[in-house]
Amino acid sequence: MEIKENKCPSCGHTIKIRGNKYVCKYCKTIFYDEEIKDENNGLYDEEFYKNITVHNYDTDEFEIEYNQHLKKYKGNNEVVLIPNGITVIRDNAFDGCSFIKAVIFPNDFVGICDYAFRNCSSLQQVNIPNGTLYIRNNAFEGCSSLKSINIPKSIYEIGRHAFTNCSSLTSIKILGNVSKIKDGTFAQCTSLKSIYIPNSIRSIEWSAFEGCSSLKNINIPYGVISIDSLAFKGCTSLQNIVIPYSVKTLGKNVFEGCTSLKIYCEAILPQNDWDKDWNKGWKTILKKVHWDYGKK
Repeated sequence: MEIKENKCPSCGHTIKIRGNKYVCKYCKTIFYDEEIKDENNGLYDEEFYKNITVHNYDTDEFEIEYNQHLKKYKGNNEVVLIPNGITVIRDNAFDGCSFIKAVIFPNDFVGICDYAFRNCSSLQQVNIPNGTLYIRNNAFEGCSSLKSINIPKSIYEIGRHAFTNCSSLTSIKILGNVSKIKDGTFAQCTSLKSIYIPNSIRSIEWSAFEGCSSLKNINIPYGVISIDSLAFKGCTSLQNIVIPYSVKTLGKNVFEGCTSLKIYCEAILPQNDWDKDWNKGWKTILKKVHWDYGKK
């Protein structure tokens, strides 16, 4: 890893920088290199991270297993600097730590396990480093202050209900090689207005976006094969959606309660494995599906 030298913009001491973030050993202030803005694809919050002051971490604050797994956080800092060498945050490690506002991950980080940050209700910013492989079930469920999060290119798995009830989350961009948006992944993210879905996605599972009442538009890429029941239930602001020809399976009540929605299908008619009630709860006498969309 490249090691650079620079002056700390807070106290002026010359320090060494490893990677995109560093902590001044003199004034204990965290700073970020400009490069991280590009890595996080615009989700870097400059104002939030500009001069975050943290305390020296005490080894007693962290319960660590196998020298690499953070099993439990026992401190009380608002900004938590994960020690170098930690590669995995284990189940429930920060569960219920409602005082934490930001988490700084080390380089060479691998994954976030089940319920790791559940109900960290003050957590506002998370910048997951590129190289991270997975975010497991319910990892950030109930993080009601979380406004944005990066899903780097290295991620291959996002677990069920990973971001359920993140009610302040406004936008998210998935850049990894994720093949599924699993059950309830973004359910009840009531402030979510936009999301980028990569071409690697093959299925959108049960209630994936249920209750995302601020979501106005979503692009389902060609290559998605299945959309499960209730996937977009209660997305009351959703205006337009195009179901690509690649979708071979549709569950029940996929768009139930989507009162503002117009549906466009590239197929000529419902395909064999579309449930007969796929549009139940949306279709009325005044609403019709636009078939054979996009063909001249």
